[in-house]
Amino acid sequence: MDSISQKSRQSSHLFLFSIINTDIYGLMTNIFPLKKLTFYYKEKIKLIILFILFPLIAFAQNIDALKKAELFYAKSQDDSAIVYFEKGFYNCANCKTIKMANYFLNYANIIKINGKTDIALQYILKAESIFSKSKNYEGIVKTKLVQAELYRFIGEEIKGINILKEAKKIIDAHPIRAKIRAIYYDRKIALTPKTEKTAPELIELCNIALPLAKETNDYKLQFSILNEMGYTYTFSKKEKYKAEEKYKEALQIAKKHSLEYETCDVLFTLGIYTIKNAIALKKENKIKESLQKFDEYKSYHEEALKIANKLNYLIKQRDITYYLYISYRDFQQYKPAMEYCQTAYKYEIKRLEQSKEKEIAEVEGQYISEKKDLQIKQNKLKIQKQYFGLFFLLIGLITLFYFFKKAKDAKNNIQLQKNKIEEISNQKTVLLKEIHHRVKNNLQVISSLLYLQANRYDLPEIKKMVNDSHKHINAIALVHEMLYNNDDLELIFMQKYLEELGTKILQISVNKKIKYRVEANNISLPLDCATSLGLILNELLSNSLKHAFVDKKSGNISVSLQEIASNNYQFTYQDNGIGMDLNETNKKSTSLGVKLIKMFAEEMDADLKIESNNGLSYTLFFKKIHK
Repeated sequence: MDSISQKSRQSSHLFLFSIINTDIYGLMTNIFPLKKLTFYYKEKIKLIILFILFPLIAFAQNIDALKKAELFYAKSQDDSAIVYFEKGFYNCANCKTIKMANYFLNYANIIKINGKTDIALQYILKAESIFSKSKNYEGIVKTKLVQAELYRFIGEEIKGINILKEAKKIIDAHPIRAKIRAIYYDRKIALTPKTEKTAPELIELCNIALPLAKETNDYKLQFSILNEMGYTYTFSKKEKYKAEEKYKEALQIAKKHSLEYETCDVLFTLGIYTIKNAIALKKENKIKESLQKFDEYKSYHEEALKIANKLNYLIKQRDITYYLYISYRDFQQYKPAMEYCQTAYKYEIKRLEQSKEKEIAEVEGQYISEKKDLQIKQNKLKIQKQYFGLFFLLIGLITLFYFFKKAKDAKNNIQLQKNKIEEISNQKTVLLKEIHHRVKNNLQVISSLLYLQANRYDLPEIKKMVNDSHKHINAIALVHEMLYNNDDLELIFMQKYLEELGTKILQISVNKKIKYRVEANNISLPLDCATSLGLILNELLSNSLKHAFVDKKSGNISVSLQEIASNNYQFTYQDNGIGMDLNETNKKSTSLGVKLIKMFAEEMDADLKIESNNGLSYTLFFKKIHK
């Protein structure tokens, strides 16, 4: 995402620079004595100055942008290089110099990696056209090599080989620098399929290319040739042992010249080559030699992993840790194998995330590029408007007035929408309060109907059932009553709720002096939690009134609700009654109440703890839930 921010800053700078250039005629006219001239002639002179200077300004901007692009390209900062290349190409659409052709090739190399292969091919062909018209044979060969590499990148190796044949004809017919010839051989080795049959020919090409690369002191090219050479030797039956030697030579060059990515790559390759040998020796029951090779393998991949971690080279981090997992597993060292397996998985997840971010960055980059093009077009339109003077000034004022009116209308529309939303929100609040009020009333009607129905019978069991149901309904109705009276329609203030609920239930115990105390520490809970706790408290108070104070005319009941951790709560109910034998809780006299308490606790997903010591206590541990 940093590269995208950098793109945005760069495009902003270019935009500001072009705006400054549009007013350059004002600065120039201040230099000349134009005060005595009429308005008409002043405007004419200004336009002539601007007409002369504009191409020079555009050319200077073009050169500056392309120089910056080359600097970013050399540092492998591809995103920034693309921005400046495109800026330079836009201002110099008709430039057909050799230098511009080289810019086209570098640009093609970058956008090929970003998947824009069709556009890359167009710029390669543009460069080839420039080199062909100027009969620059070395440039034509370079173009062919870049084109062949493009075909290799998209998996069309046969087309790439045919392009290399065309390049070879030019190399044979004209004097070409050693570096270009070395690159030609390197590309041919890379494009030719590696088999036991082709290995001798490719090794011979490597032996031709390597001295040429050494002549130019191009260490990356030397590394590339040695790396290909090592890979080719793996297909040779007679000289297979030389593969490791060439890989080590490539590693030595990479380390000596601080080529960190190349060092990581060749260490990874050496590790794979070594572990294959270790496994082969293990199959031959050469245990000691196999373990020695395994230790050598570990040193390669562990060193490669350190470099990959330093470079944040995610693909290699994933591949190295995966191979370490497989290798440790094959050598029955399961603990480190599992650790590397987990690490490889983490790198893969991170790589996928980064890939997603890159896709988003590309979309953003495309948007910024399109925005930049739009800004450039707008700037050109502004310059053209200067040629027509007052007429376009008037058009500009009209346009400004139009956009001002449009912005004002948009602001008014936003305010209207905001007012509508607030009105709807207020209506919803009123409706919700009305719903809670009606639910409370309906519950009270149900309670009254049950009570009237029970009066028709003299059976104590029926009256007890109705009384219990009456308490449960009142507990639920009280929640809706509190929501109706509160400004907050989602949370119940538990101190007030528990106090009111307990007081209403204890009113039936007129013959007993029960002190009831609640400590809820300003805690508020959602409707579901509050209702379940109310039903549990209803059962606990009923049980205490019925069983705890049989031989007492007074007693104490305390209820506490505490937040013991974030969204974790402890509800404690305690009386100082006679208590009960916890082993007898399943008897008929107590089992129904306990079952109801446990059922409500399960609804809250709460842990219930019951103790009988100087009375009876119930403790619930639960989390705040929103259903």
